[in-house]
Amino acid sequence: MTAERAAILFDRYGSDTVSGQSLEPGIDYWFYGDDACVAYQNTGGSWVAVGGPICEKSGQAEVMQAFAKAAQDAGKRVRFFAIETSHEGWNSVSIGEQAEWDPKQWSTALASKASLREQLRRAKAKGVRVRKVSRDEISDVESTVHLQVCRMVRDWQKNQAMAPMSFLVRLDIFGNPEQKHYFVAEQDNKVVAILVALRIPARQGWFFEDVLRAHDAPNGSIELLFDHAMRSAESGEIEIVSFGLAPLSGEVSKWLARVRDYSQWLYDFDGLRAFKTKLLPSRWRSIYLSFPEGEKGISATIDSLTAFAGGSWIRFGIRTVVHAQPTLIWWLALLLIPWTVLLTATPTGTWFPSLEIKYAWIGFDLLLCAGLIKLAIHWRRLPAALLAFICALDASLGAYQLVHYNQFVLNSIFQWSIAVFTILAPLGASLILALGALSRHKLYHPLR
Repeated sequence: MTAERAAILFDRYGSDTVSGQSLEPGIDYWFYGDDACVAYQNTGGSWVAVGGPICEKSGQAEVMQAFAKAAQDAGKRVRFFAIETSHEGWNSVSIGEQAEWDPKQWSTALASKASLREQLRRAKAKGVRVRKVSRDEISDVESTVHLQVCRMVRDWQKNQAMAPMSFLVRLDIFGNPEQKHYFVAEQDNKVVAILVALRIPARQGWFFEDVLRAHDAPNGSIELLFDHAMRSAESGEIEIVSFGLAPLSGEVSKWLARVRDYSQWLYDFDGLRAFKTKLLPSRWRSIYLSFPEGEKGISATIDSLTAFAGGSWIRFGIRTVVHAQPTLIWWLALLLIPWTVLLTATPTGTWFPSLEIKYAWIGFDLLLCAGLIKLAIHWRRLPAALLAFICALDASLGAYQLVHYNQFVLNSIFQWSIAVFTILAPLGASLILALGALSRHKLYHPLR
């Protein structure tokens, strides 16, 4: 009933671009009377709100203060993330800018840029066609479109630099379909890209919330999707379209600018801004993180990032390790090569009871290396589980040899350190592989 009550208020007052995301899974609600609510995520130490309060514009400041008081009484800090209006009594720092379009100006803007029209032509020449998909078709778990979108989204998530995150970047393509419009780009009856437009009811607008493409989608597929959706918005008398936040773009604080500069390897901030600029937005709007006066912006930013991490940096770290399985397995395989070469030069008497056992270890490591390389190229659960068992067996055999042979011949701290490493290294590899086998498939969009 709580979510239904929030949905009614969203239909009446939803004006921030992200307000529709308040209806997604993992969100809590705090209500203020009958005509106002704040959607937020509880990170444990803070309540991070989804944009501003969902209420009459004139009452937002009052609701924010009441929400802050409720959070304080509960022993929580309060932050409003991706709010579009700064309010007196609150610190507001720019966290980036979002691009906005007037659909009525799109045809004129497109006519002014030949390179963009060429992208559309290329996609069409490759046989890409765009159509608006009905909510019934996209929601039907047996439909071809639904299944193809599921697989495309799953592949897209696997190829991202980071593990899937929560809060405002959680993928919820099929949730609340009554609030969304769906456009797909198809080539040879295969979905190669999708655009999901979420309603902004109080501004007669759309938010292009999810725009994804398959890895083999022809160039121009996203641009063709965007063009079709903009023309649909114009015919539907939509007044504003937003493509969402370009984080850390525009005028941001010096320390946020440093974060942007030093984390480009992880997230292409400049590339995202450049792509949205290429689509000729009508204007850019600053988006803010607001928090009570007297508190530090760094603390508010950390709380917000904790919401994106799902409330726990430890759990997100584990998910990241699981997500990065192919890369980590490549490193394990590559490190095993010099280790095996080193074994061939190791004296038998100190480290191995006999020459036969030495060669058995070398052969064992070579087979393990080959298995890891194959798994890194094509990751699958069953081989990962099997290799986790083999690595655990490696550690167990190493421990057995240490207890029954090596402890009697090792005579220095350095040698003991090497011996312990030969046990802990495969044990760590086994843990990494086991985590992947048990939970990697749970990180990504279900296939159905």
